[in-house]
Amino acid sequence: NVCNWAEAIGTKTICFTSSISVYGPGEEAKIESTPVSPISPYGISKYLAEQIHMDWARRGNNTNLKVIRPAVIFGPNEHGNFTRLAHALEKKRFFYPGRHDTLKSCGYVSDLVRAMCFCTAQESRFGTFNFCYPDPYSIQDVCRAFHNVAGFSLPKSIPEPLIRFPLKVSNTLNIGYISTQTQRIEKLSISTNVQPLALLDAGFTWNTDLHSGLQEWYRSCYSKGFE
Repeated sequence: NVCNWAEAIGTKTICFTSSISVYGPGEEAKIESTPVSPISPYGISKYLAEQIHMDWARRGNNTNLKVIRPAVIFGPNEHGNFTRLAHALEKKRFFYPGRHDTLKSCGYVSDLVRAMCFCTAQESRFGTFNFCYPDPYSIQDVCRAFHNVAGFSLPKSIPEPLIRFPLKVSNTLNIGYISTQTQRIEKLSISTNVQPLALLDAGFTWNTDLHSGLQEWYRSCYSKGFE
């Protein structure tokens, strides 16, 4: 629908926000040339959408398509992974599920918008760009940053064997809410290790890092919490 609309109004430029989910899970670092291997319906649909937009770009003359693959984005009104983590840390309900060195590529929303504008302005007709901070942060780094910015208590770890059995039981039962929480716990033990190599090569610079991004988010909420 977006591509049909672009053709109808004669626009030559589209910046499509895809997702790092197109790479699939894995501990190894993913760059833009890494073969895609999505396993979730979300990741599969994002990659299919990338192909639809590329077909649009190839059909036209002087078209400008930039595909952005963001990692976890945080900031005001996010209401996603980082918001849930902040609320769990505040209530002392978060524990490291067996490991605390899981890499979680992420970025602040204002830098994402800047990156989208930066990529769209590049001279090349087509381009794919990962978006996240260039320094890889672990889940422990994220929790420590929340601790430094908002004073949340640092979480403790639950041994992996104590987690695996209830996860197996909940997966077998396949009860809606329990299964959803199980998937979130499992995600915490799998790295999303992405490198924004194309952005770095193009000369993009970030205005924030993990700590200053959380500070900006916290200040925007008048220190009342991460909303």
